[in-house]
This record gives sequence, structure tokens and C-alpha cells, in this order.
Amino acid sequence: MAKDNKPLRLDQIQRQVFDDQGENLFSEKKDEIVEAESVAVEGTSYEAQNFETTLGNHAFTVLFLGLLGLTALIGCGLFAYYREEDRIMFLILQPIFAMMAAIPAWLTGRNDMKAIQAGAMHRNRYGVLVLGTYLGAIISGLVFLLLLYYLLSLVFSILGIDPFSLL
Repeated sequence: MAKDNKPLRLDQIQRQVFDDQGENLFSEKKDEIVEAESVAVEGTSYEAQNFETTLGNHAFTVLFLGLLGLTALIGCGLFAYYREEDRIMFLILQPIFAMMAAIPAWLTGRNDMKAIQAGAMHRNRYGVLVLGTYLGAIISGLVFLLLLYYLLSLVFSILGIDPFSLL
């Protein structure tokens, strides 16, 4: 590559084909293959297309974050139901904890699926990755609906309207 990141053309390269002993400088040298070099280690990165390629995807991390978001959503709701003295605290923390886990699961899983489709990541554990990604997206949607419910409840209470009387 040239300094301006444009590929060099062959007519722009001046090279000496043979050295002083008459050997071709550009011939491939056959080195012994070391078995340790031929085996790729998971987590090793290299660049392919526009993605930085890692051999392993983040399937179990995405699934863990999705399940953590589900646990936060359900767990804080159950605590708010059974512990009346701490109800407001749990109802405030419920969407915060759920979104802290669900959004990273959704976005990381989506990026990994794009990288797999582009050929930059291995396809192993793809089902686990899809499950964690969808779980993160569903939990994010449920938390959005929960926040919308909180907002509408606040507006109705400020206006003094009973929402069930409208039905």
C-alpha cells in the first residue's frame, strides 16, 4: 500500500528480481508447518471485509444477558407485589435493571448475526445467539410498554381521571 492508502500498480514498483547469488527474491520460501500455528485459538481476531473477525461469537454472553433481563423484569415485579413497603423502589428499579441487560443482549446479538452472515464469524452456537437476541428484543419491548403504562398512569393521576371508568 502506498502512503495515501491506495493500492500500488505493478508499473509503479521498482524491484530487483534476483539478488547477488542469482536467487529470486520474490519466490515463496517453504517453511516447516508448525501444528500450533495451524490451529486457530478461539478469540483470535483478524480483519475480514468491514468486520474485525473473531472465531467465536458471543452466544452465551448474549443469552446470559437476555435471561438476566427477564429475571430482572419478573423478579422486581414479584418483589413489588409481595413487599408492599418497598413497592415504589422495585417499580422504579424494574425497568432500569431489565434494560441494562436486555439492550446489550439485543444489540450484541444483532451485530454478531450480521457478522456471521458476512462470513466474519463462525456459525457455531448460532441457535443460542438467536435465542438470546430475540429474548433481549422482547424484554426491551416489554419494558417499553411498561414505561408507557407508567407514563399514562402518571398523566391520568395528574388529571384526576380513573382509567377504568373510560372502559
